[in-house]
Amino acid sequence: MRIDKWLVFARLFKTRTKVTKAIENKMIFLNGSVLKKQSQLLKLEDDILIKNSNEIIRIIVKQFAEKRDAYSKAKFLYEKKNSTVTELVKIKSNVNQGFQNFSRPNKKERRALTHLKTTENFIK
Repeated sequence: MRIDKWLVFARLFKTRTKVTKAIENKMIFLNGSVLKKQSQLLKLEDDILIKNSNEIIRIIVKQFAEKRDAYSKAKFLYEKKNSTVTELVKIKSNVNQGFQNFSRPNKKERRALTHLKTTENFIK
């Protein structure tokens, strides 16, 4: 079965056009290598990695389907694996959010910075 059809049948993407765009942007990996065309054939137990904007999904193909069914049936087409990559992405995003400060320092913070710069207690 073609990977673009299977991803739509498994309800991981809404349309085959969106699958094609994800393949062009190199966001889908099949068995560890970048997917180059949407007509790539799938086999059972193939490993698919999908990179989204905020997470990485790793799934194993368990069954094939003939049409797009309800989610209650589609969730049995694959097995979702917990990936350490996804956990690392979540940790990285949390760290980046902690250091984002878009405002300028206020008067108290500027005084503290000036005091730090003028003191000789720095470890050199």
